[in-house]
Amino acid sequence: MSNSNTDIQLKQKLLHYQSELSKYKRLNSNLQKDINRYKKEFLAGAPVINETLSRTPSFSVLSFFNYTVFLSEPEDEELLVNGNFHMKNTGTSTLHEPFIVFRITPPAGAGLNGKITLSNHKDSVLYKDDEEWTYMDSGWKDTIRNKGEYWLKPSHCAELKPEETLTFSSFDLRIKRENVIDRLTLQGFCFASELKEGIPSKNTVSFY
Repeated sequence: MSNSNTDIQLKQKLLHYQSELSKYKRLNSNLQKDINRYKKEFLAGAPVINETLSRTPSFSVLSFFNYTVFLSEPEDEELLVNGNFHMKNTGTSTLHEPFIVFRITPPAGAGLNGKITLSNHKDSVLYKDDEEWTYMDSGWKDTIRNKGEYWLKPSHCAELKPEETLTFSSFDLRIKRENVIDRLTLQGFCFASELKEGIPSKNTVSFY
């Protein structure tokens, strides 16, 4: 009698384990289906995410001076520097209304000349290849005298597309020896409608 009861108990346990095993198999099957569905949804959605990221505007510039110093005699009152200032759009989006700022320290230490016109009239139309710059503020003389700053915008360029370069070319920096006691520095900064804080150039023109 006891053997019969034992057999029955074993059969019941076996049925229970078989039932549990079937349940876990069913759960595993459903889980695998969910995993496969999530994979398909993710893979289908990934290109959309990447496309969205690629359309995110990126605004950045790289600017620098390249220049030549003309050696002079120690008794000469001025030292002449001739150079170019380049502003390259290294971002992925077009920059609008670009302009540059030069700062001379100390302000009385040097004077800057270049392709700068005092006229800002629209009737004086230039060909696109022509280079022309204008002062941005009517009080530019005071700004130069008091701060040593030259705020210049290009008349020939209203926007700068990715990988394009805007150049302030063939400028002359005339350093006045008697007004430079310790050090003279020419710094450059780039601005645009999208870069209101301004970005400093990678290098400066410095004399000690």
